[in-house]
Amino acid sequence: MVPSTQAPSWATKEAWERYRPLIAQLYADNKLKEVMRVMERDHGFKATTKMYKNHFTMWGIDKNHKENEMRAVVRQNHLRHQQGKSSRFEIRGRPVEFADVVRYWKRKGVSVEEVLARRTTSLTPEAVMCFTPVVSPLSTPRELADPERILISIRDYFRGSFDSGTWVKTEPLFSCYSRKAAIASANHLNEIQDQLYLANNFFNLKRFSAAVEAINVAHSHIKAALQAEEPDTLLCIFYSISECLLVLGPEHPLGIVCGFLASLETIYWAELMLKAFESINVCLEAVLGPTHKTTLDYSRYRTRMAARTNVNQAKMKAKQALQTLETQLDPYDGRLAYLRLTLAEVLIIEQNYLEAEQVAQEMLSYAPPGKAGFGIRARGLYLLAFVHKIYGETFEAELKLRESIDTYLASGPVYYGLARAYLVTYAEWLTEWGCPDEADRVF
Repeated sequence: MVPSTQAPSWATKEAWERYRPLIAQLYADNKLKEVMRVMERDHGFKATTKMYKNHFTMWGIDKNHKENEMRAVVRQNHLRHQQGKSSRFEIRGRPVEFADVVRYWKRKGVSVEEVLARRTTSLTPEAVMCFTPVVSPLSTPRELADPERILISIRDYFRGSFDSGTWVKTEPLFSCYSRKAAIASANHLNEIQDQLYLANNFFNLKRFSAAVEAINVAHSHIKAALQAEEPDTLLCIFYSISECLLVLGPEHPLGIVCGFLASLETIYWAELMLKAFESINVCLEAVLGPTHKTTLDYSRYRTRMAARTNVNQAKMKAKQALQTLETQLDPYDGRLAYLRLTLAEVLIIEQNYLEAEQVAQEMLSYAPPGKAGFGIRARGLYLLAFVHKIYGETFEAELKLRESIDTYLASGPVYYGLARAYLVTYAEWLTEWGCPDEADRVF
């Protein structure tokens, strides 16, 4: 990170509110002295120790445990133990081991039994949360046996990449990028996703040799994509693997290729990915802000994953996100277009095709002008084609799908992979419509 050239000045009330998410996130993993150093060095934010502690108390994130909180943990643990339940505790969002609670009271010269003996009618403080521990579904390898370790590693990777300067923060309209990446690195990620999508379509058509060829092409891009360490790399990996497991199942050859991830039950995989995306979004919002394109990219995929298990909640979040940004951004801003795309995809999962069609039409109406809008227009046309197919409107479905493919081909090499994938979809639809000869001619 490039040090701030702004001379440190005493933090104003507005500055405290502006930097509140960042300060809270830094304080979650660092000592106060380190938080103060980073904020003054990188943001010209100057405040005394007392000022920080006062704000931490006001925000409810101070790390010092209160006596009433520790008493509540003892009481809740005892009550749940009598009911035969195990317990896990958090205070202000931070995990608390019961052994640490015992040591807290021991330092005060009080035993746990004495705490329980002291009758109290006070309610459990809001800062204290109690959960039933969930047994990790992961079995191998041992190093990844605890999903929480995966989430912590993901969070540290994202924060570290920005802090070290490996990832470059950009203006909100553009995606962040990696200093390690060559100019064509983004194409490697696109090619991996496009080829796996293509392979899936070939498998559906029982064209197994073509599917294997697509997998091999995807594999040839993996090394270059990983070496580039683009911010979208993890998103690409998550999405590709989740699609393989959710669509094809863990017994399918593509699922087996995923290694130990294929040993997860599908529902556990979905839950783990949702938690991973949530962790990533918290980090990106703190570093880049909620309207940055990179933040929104991960948020969109999180919503799509959530729709697999709770489509109503996912739809509500997608609509809220779109409505919020519609008040802040230009109607033709590409970020709004991709939020509409996400909403339309969630509506299709819900089988709400009429509303999905309306959102797809909005995508086309507000697609950014010129080449910047090619990808948006192509996706909007594909969504309309899909809805027409559901309605049994074969002519309209074929017309819109061919128009979508032509739009991708006109947009340049970066979209050729998706054009090929949609051509295979076209062949699949022709086969369903009883036109196998025409489907063969597509290839």
